[in-house]
Amino acid sequence: MLYNLRLANVDDADDLSAIRSACFDSAWTPETFTNMLRDDKNFCLLIPDTAYALVQKIPPEAELITIAVVPAARRRGIAENMLIRTWQELQQHGIHTLHLEVNERLAAARQLYEKLGFQTTGRRNGYYPNKAGSPDDAILMKLETPL
Repeated sequence: MLYNLRLANVDDADDLSAIRSACFDSAWTPETFTNMLRDDKNFCLLIPDTAYALVQKIPPEAELITIAVVPAARRRGIAENMLIRTWQELQQHGIHTLHLEVNERLAAARQLYEKLGFQTTGRRNGYYPNKAGSPDDAILMKLETPL
């Protein structure tokens, strides 16, 4: 299945906000995405109406700020493809380390990151709010290649 994967711009803010709202309890407004995309340190890959990956470049490293795939499109390799393309884009700009954090309860996401070579580097206790009461821990991970 082919997807129209491209760089997002400020005109995509409504779509990015809608994708995030479909995926997370913590919604971001279109204005939040507009501000993020206006910052030259950030870039976002987008499959309209389906998925995005937002990254902040802090050379010589970068951080995956957020990645989302709408529920109806999950388990089709979209997140994996977006992460591979993100990594390729970063390496073209001389960035060889990508950091991320993931909710400890998101086993499928953690498995994907590990499959792609991310290594666990730490934990933030009680980082993610949880509707059930006690907050979830964040698992810190990074992917790096030798220079």
